[in-house]
Amino acid sequence: MPLTSRKDKRDFVYVEDAVRAHLLAATGPIMASGIFNIGTSVETTLEEVVQAIERRTSKKIRVEEGAYESRQWASPCWAADVRLAGEILGWKPAHDLEAGLRKTIAWAEARRQAKLATKWSIP
Repeated sequence: MPLTSRKDKRDFVYVEDAVRAHLLAATGPIMASGIFNIGTSVETTLEEVVQAIERRTSKKIRVEEGAYESRQWASPCWAADVRLAGEILGWKPAHDLEAGLRKTIAWAEARRQAKLATKWSIP
């Protein structure tokens, strides 16, 4: 897995939470305009993400640290301040990193199984 640095921190938000935030902004009872930060407000190192995936899949990930150069504008730490989204949209994340990874890995495995089933099915 190519990375910048294992120490870089990011705020990982599960896709269902991000979609729900967009839908609330687009269809909510009040006209929501402005900029809303969507995330979990939790910083997680890339190393912690790798370790969490390894725990969930029972597979070792080969990490290529430094495969990507850090962008000049990129901060080594990112965490969203979601208070405005909560106040105006009534939104907050429903999934933490572990829950999001659990669902993502289950989805990926289901897709892999479906492809295998299709590949080996007899017409």
